[in-house]
Amino acid sequence: MHSSYLAKPAAPIRRGPFVPAALAFALALAGMGSGAADDAAMIEAGRELALEICAKCHVVAAGQPPPVLRPPAPSFSDIAARPDLDEAWLRAFLSRPHGGERRTSAMAPFLLSASQADQAIAYLMSLKPQ
Repeated sequence: MHSSYLAKPAAPIRRGPFVPAALAFALALAGMGSGAADDAAMIEAGRELALEICAKCHVVAAGQPPPVLRPPAPSFSDIAARPDLDEAWLRAFLSRPHGGERRTSAMAPFLLSASQADQAIAYLMSLKPQ
């Protein structure tokens, strides 16, 4: 093999005192970005699920066709604005097909899978006023 084809050894990398800190900062940002992207994906999946399942009775999102239920059930933004609403309450409510409070409501019978409940909860919590 001809010597001109051989790669020259790379110059040693000089590390200043800030290189490890900069690397740690970059890794932290990368981690935060993927978490935020995961949250956004979960919220969007919940919105799509709610538009598919819940929008027949609830106003789920702006711009959707009007619900067929007259008068419509509470809007998702009204539900999210309830001061006592939290993830635990939503999980308990959505995990029972018309158990407890749902028995006295006019809500249609359905049971969400755990992942669907996670998506719906993420979407509803994203609507909660700050």
